[in-house]
Amino acid sequence: MTDSIVKRNIVNIIVTAIGYNYDEINRKHVKQQIVDMMDKYVKCNSDVNNIADVCIECYKGEYNNLDTLNNLLDDFTFTPYVLESEYLNITHFLSQEDLIKYHEKMIPYRINHNDTVSICPKTNNLNDGYLFNSGTDNEISESDKKFVNKENTDATKIVLFGYHTYGGYRGFFRPDFTEIIHMLNTEISLNELNNIDKIYVTTEPHPLDNLCYSNTLDKHRARTTYYVYKKHDMINRKRKAVDKN
Repeated sequence: MTDSIVKRNIVNIIVTAIGYNYDEINRKHVKQQIVDMMDKYVKCNSDVNNIADVCIECYKGEYNNLDTLNNLLDDFTFTPYVLESEYLNITHFLSQEDLIKYHEKMIPYRINHNDTVSICPKTNNLNDGYLFNSGTDNEISESDKKFVNKENTDATKIVLFGYHTYGGYRGFFRPDFTEIIHMLNTEISLNELNNIDKIYVTTEPHPLDNLCYSNTLDKHRARTTYYVYKKHDMINRKRKAVDKN
């Protein structure tokens, strides 16, 4: 049986994709939106394309059809890829000195709407949101440019899911360095940090923008991705560059 919160989120996905003014002309686009969003969020016991078709036919943008849609979804089982218990909700325990040690290694980046990557200017305030702006090509190093262009492939990728506070205008999603450092500390200790050259990091709402808020905790769910480059990886890359010349 599908969890009631998960079911409510599925309804949210369908209603959001179909919108208020459904038109059969847009059916293919609406269906693709539903399939894409559900694929990011849940596993289903039936083909997602078929579920999308059935839901579109049932709802068609009419709120009067919501009860019917809810009853229809009882025929399917949806299981989230990431369970609530898998999101880290870590208390802040590292000293300011230790936080800075992690911060010095980190380079924030942002994934844009067209899936390109931009390096973000780095704030020194650990409690500031760290993904607001993008730097220009003239402001980033050669190694950063290689990362942006996906040329540096020697990194260890770490993906962590966690709950994040929010700030800014009307609860704008705003992960900060303090939160993502405490999360990373569960995977990389301070001693291990000595062998690391740099860490590229980004945080995205998870599983979707309109499903990331937790009413219970008054926090946002998010996925944080770290690309960790160890010092010996940097040395090996420099050697390879010399060998080529």
